[in-house]
Amino acid sequence: MNGGTVICEDSSTSFCTSTLGGITTYPATGVPGVFKALPGVTRVSTSSIYGPGLVVQLTGLNPSSPLTFGYSSGATPAFWEGSSAMTLASPATAIASYATPAYLSGYLYDPSHVLPGKVAAALVPVGSGNVVLLGFRAIERDQADATFMMYFDAIYFSTAVSTTLP
Repeated sequence: MNGGTVICEDSSTSFCTSTLGGITTYPATGVPGVFKALPGVTRVSTSSIYGPGLVVQLTGLNPSSPLTFGYSSGATPAFWEGSSAMTLASPATAIASYATPAYLSGYLYDPSHVLPGKVAAALVPVGSGNVVLLGFRAIERDQADATFMMYFDAIYFSTAVSTTLP
């Protein structure tokens, strides 16, 4: 990426993690080849989880991240329906994780306990740009008060310019 910010929410994080790491080129010809995965992000399969209209609890909100501006360090509820979970390595940084236990309200069938402790939101630097991964539905038709601010923080962050004050 040559700058800018891509914001991926809910199931779109699957596409983003598998394609936004850049494009490989064939050395002999310089012709673009296949897409590369985002560096440092591994998507965890959530296909064994059934939770229609589930509300989960997010914890570990990173207080130094501009994407959690306005949040307290306590738990935050989020809407989850077939959403994403991730594990991270450098250069990706976690913004929020699913609590242990993750369940807050609704029906959850998670026989292998996939969600607890996994990363729910992440910031991944790519080239001179960033990819924001929100593995849950931050913007939902009922406008979840607890998470829409994280989405707007991501939009605000995308326009931020670093400056040096005299």
